[in-house]
Amino acid sequence: MPETVDTLARLKERAAELGCSRGLGVFLDSLERSWEGYVLEAPVPIGIILCARKPEHLVGSISNIELLPYLVDIKALKGRAALFAAGDTEPVVPAMQIDATNPALLRDVSGAPDFAPVSILGCGSVGSKMAMHLARSGVTIGAVSDNGMLRPHNMARHALARASFAGSRACHRACAARTIARGARWRSGRRSSQEQATQNVPAEGSALCCQHNSIARRPRSSLGDRIEAGQGPVR
Repeated sequence: MPETVDTLARLKERAAELGCSRGLGVFLDSLERSWEGYVLEAPVPIGIILCARKPEHLVGSISNIELLPYLVDIKALKGRAALFAAGDTEPVVPAMQIDATNPALLRDVSGAPDFAPVSILGCGSVGSKMAMHLARSGVTIGAVSDNGMLRPHNMARHALARASFAGSRACHRACAARTIARGARWRSGRRSSQEQATQNVPAEGSALCCQHNSIARRPRSSLGDRIEAGQGPVR
């Protein structure tokens, strides 16, 4: 049904439509009794949730109970006749639940599997886009490594857009990953490729090497074997 509740009177009407008007009345009476003798000049927001039983489960839920939340202010003023100063015309606003961004939510929306943590070696035009898509799919970015700086010309193809360019590409990319989901460690500076590879790959996970326009995905064991054999990191 369309949302038309904007006053206390309409909230009571909606409760009657859903068969929970008695419960709402008991709650409002209890609220008045609880505040007897108290005075507070500032308004206090009160949340009221009506529960509507549906014939079928809600989309994306295992329950057939729909929650309809609302907010209304009470005013415990001195010499008041009631907590709702405007009576049944007291304004009521609909509320809504907003889920915090988390890897499980991102995986569910993206339809992505639960991957092991990933490290990004190289955060240029390719690596930055790979990291962004992985983070938005709920993949944990364990570490980000790049010895380059973010410069104005990078804005042509880089996944990040910045007003200032005084930081390393790895730092900017890690900050973006923390904003989307889980935090990411970052390393920058002129280290050897072997040092970057061994220090940034999680104990269990994969390394994505996005340098020189080539991408390779290898388990940590394979990467370590190549380094020990003197073949260098995966490129």
